[in-house]
Amino acid sequence: RSHHRTLQSPGSVKCLVPLFQGTMFCSAGNSITIWSNGGDMICNCPRPKADSDIHTVVPIRGNRLVVASDRSALSVYKVDQAASQSGKLSITFFRVLQPHRESIRCLVAVSDAMLASSSLDGMIVLWSTLSLNPMRKFNEFDKYRDQHHTFPYCVNHLVAMDGRYLLAAIGTGFCMFDVFVAMCVIKRTHAHLSTINHMAFVAGGTMLCTCSGDGMIRLWSISQSDQSEDGPFKTPAATSPVETFMGERGLVSHKKAAKPISPSLIGQLAGHSGAVQRMLDLSPDGFASCSSDHVVILWKNGINESQKRDEAVRAFLRTSCDGDHTGASSPQYGHTHSTVFDSSIF
Repeated sequence: RSHHRTLQSPGSVKCLVPLFQGTMFCSAGNSITIWSNGGDMICNCPRPKADSDIHTVVPIRGNRLVVASDRSALSVYKVDQAASQSGKLSITFFRVLQPHRESIRCLVAVSDAMLASSSLDGMIVLWSTLSLNPMRKFNEFDKYRDQHHTFPYCVNHLVAMDGRYLLAAIGTGFCMFDVFVAMCVIKRTHAHLSTINHMAFVAGGTMLCTCSGDGMIRLWSISQSDQSEDGPFKTPAATSPVETFMGERGLVSHKKAAKPISPSLIGQLAGHSGAVQRMLDLSPDGFASCSSDHVVILWKNGINESQKRDEAVRAFLRTSCDGDHTGASSPQYGHTHSTVFDSSIF
């Protein structure tokens, strides 16, 4: 038996975010609404009908909300205690942040002190959450349209990691920026035949997965030669997926301010018949992908599955054979260092 409560929102809803250490949550679309976790509406802030719907909300210090829509400007709202004995909250407009030239596509929190936004023209802006002023700009081009009047540098996906790195899907390629030293540390200009929709570190960070409108999922690594003898799926002793992916050689090159590292293509997964939209890391078992073809595929970690089969065979031999065969392992069940994922379709 399921227990649920249907909430009637004052307007369209395109995003949900927790507020105040998870004691409340915010919904946003053509208005901004704060709800209690029990489903009671606390306050609502309508927006002008001419404004496009909000697609992302990032809470920052000072009880402020930074919101992004399809316009070229970010808006900041402040959550205050209403001047009444009821002590209810109120949402008021605070200010506009406007360095972008085209519509904003992504907005992410980098740390408590920084957030980042990206736009159709490819520009990535790093903001201070204290002053709300731009700190740095990345991937800025004077001429950001091609001869067909399209946007080849558009940032379709932006991920913040470790409070320091920004992983960006830029057109058909991807880059990773170190915001502390304002440099690009990883760059692959042409990674797919169509724009990249999503990226994720998988297998404990040993590989970067990208998916695209071309229907393909591709696996990237800094260098296969740097992998251990136990295969590329073994997770090294590292504190984050970024450090695991870059490895010792990549981190040393990064510190020396060398040119950006270009990851190598180590595998390609073809299972979808439409544009692949999203992926979800399920380490250590593998990852899941979804597509416009209405199919979800669960990609299994080939090395882990091989090890599970080996263990099952050994257990069977121990229980089925006499002592002479205890612990024996048939050669055909030996480990293989393949980067191929098994797949299950749902």
